[in-house]
Amino acid sequence: MTNLVAEIPVYVQGKNPKGIEAITKILVKLLNLEIDLMELHRMSTEFEEKLDKVVSSKPALAEQIKNLEEIYDR
Repeated sequence: MTNLVAEIPVYVQGKNPKGIEAITKILVKLLNLEIDLMELHRMSTEFEEKLDKVVSSKPALAEQIKNLEEIYDR
């Protein structure tokens, strides 16, 4: 039995294409599969851009996220 985990920040709710992409890349490598991941990568990039846009438009949220990440890094 194997368990793969993508660490996703607690402040990101719902499906996260970046996490899905990370796990899929590991599975492709482990299982020696030839799968085109370009669409998944596009979705992941788009998701990150949207998230960055929302966070940058809300300074209080950006500061809260910064604080959460600093706490996590410690």
